[in-house]
Amino acid sequence: ELNARRIPHTTAYTGAFQDSKQIYIVMEHCKGGDLLEQLLKEGRAMPEKRVVREVVLPTLTALAHLHAAG
Repeated sequence: ELNARRIPHTTAYTGAFQDSKQIYIVMEHCKGGDLLEQLLKEGRAMPEKRVVREVVLPTLTALAHLHAAG
């Protein structure tokens, strides 16, 4: 089993539950917030260089680690 804490740019899965209408996934808290919070705070789109630095590269790094782990 993969340990999310060993993989950069990922959050740990805590569990899941559901009610009659929704399925909820519980993840660890991200103290820096999430991408939607950042976009709402800025009130506009992020500059391309920032998207690459803060979204694309971390995502690709996490995917590379997951791929390497099989």
